[in-house]
This record gives sequence, structure tokens and C-alpha cells, in this order.
Amino acid sequence: MNGVFSIKDIHIKLMEKMKNIPPDCDCELVSSGAYGVGWAGSGGECAALERPKTLAVHGIHNVIAIFEEIVEEKLKDVDFVEALSCIEGCLGGPLTAVNPFVAKTNLKCQVNRAKSKDFSSENTAADYQDLLWTKDMEYKPILKLDENVMKAMIKMQKLEEINDGLPGLDCGACGSPNCRALAEDIVRGLAFETDCIFKLREKVSDLADQMKAFEHIYRTKQDGSGRGKTNDG
Repeated sequence: MNGVFSIKDIHIKLMEKMKNIPPDCDCELVSSGAYGVGWAGSGGECAALERPKTLAVHGIHNVIAIFEEIVEEKLKDVDFVEALSCIEGCLGGPLTAVNPFVAKTNLKCQVNRAKSKDFSSENTAADYQDLLWTKDMEYKPILKLDENVMKAMIKMQKLEEINDGLPGLDCGACGSPNCRALAEDIVRGLAFETDCIFKLREKVSDLADQMKAFEHIYRTKQDGSGRGKTNDG
């Protein structure tokens, strides 16, 4: 059976089982190499490449800033950028159970343990070719709203209007990294204003108020009609 399980879902169950493992147990519970273990934290990919000109950035706002520097050709002499939206990488994912900075310390211990055991020389992926990137990356301009300058200016004005109407919390619940990015997606036709849960609540609340108003009008008319028939009788 295939499935995806978050660490948060299985953490408590695993901890209960791990309590039964004797502290002096010398059994091998893992066989991952140091690079494989370190991949979960920020800088793990760079370390695995073993190249000097690499850059590791984590945190969505920091990632956006670095990507903008790349687009504007300000970032030079860097061969590889490891960009992780979560703080401290996968260690700080939304469904993890341990504070990412505490997890980072634990990860260092596991990396050192893997180095001492030298698991990396024993474990290789037989079908690693399936993991290789064989296609050229296609460049997509992310800061251009339209090829036509006039249309781009109109879209930019619309973007600012939409952004001003958003809550500005940058909560990410809509799927975009911040409110301005959502506004840009809306202008591009890739998202809707109701993707923002706060705008959706406003729409639902407005709709509920309208329904109540219609119901009040309907009942008033019904009551008026009923009284009219009674008086005529």
C-alpha cells in the first residue's frame, strides 16, 4: 500500500515503541549514509555536492529574495542554490513534531554517527538513473506580467488594488508564499480571490447576510399578504 504519513501523525506511536528498546542495544536501526541523513536540513544538498560554489537558503522570504537576485542577475559565482521554503529545511516542515533548531542539533549527531559507521559505501540505489535530471530547465520569467507594456501596467495597477484588499498576514494558507504573490496569481488568472480564507469568509458572511435579508423580505411579504386576506374576510 502506498501512502504519505506526516511525522506529526506517527511521532507519538514511534516514541512509545522506541521506549522498549534497551539503552545498550547495539542493533543497527538505520543504514543511511551521512549525506542521506544530512539532506533533511538546510545545507544538506550542498554538502552532498561537495562543490565550493554553493549557496543554501531557507525560509520562504529569504528564498524569494535570493530568487529575485538570480532573476536580476545580481547573484554571481554560484553554481548551485539550495532553496528550502521551510525554516531549517525539512526539519522545520509544517507537519513535524520537534522544534527545528532542536532537530538540527539531533541531526548533527545522526550525521556524525552515519560517518562513523560509513554506511554510504555499502548502500547504493540500483535504479538511481531514474533520479537523474535529464532535461534542460526551462526559464520562465516570474517578474513579467505581460509581454505588452500597456497591458502589464494595467495588470500591475489591478495587482496593487487586489493586494490592498487582502489581509496582509502572509499566512500562506492560500498556497502562495505571501499576499502579494496571491494578488499576482489572481491577475495572471492562476488563482481566485476566494483562495484567501479571510476573503472567503467575507464572501460567505456577505452571502449569509443577503440570505437573511431575502428571508426577512419574504416573511414580511407573506405576513402582509396573510393579514390582507384576513381583513378582507
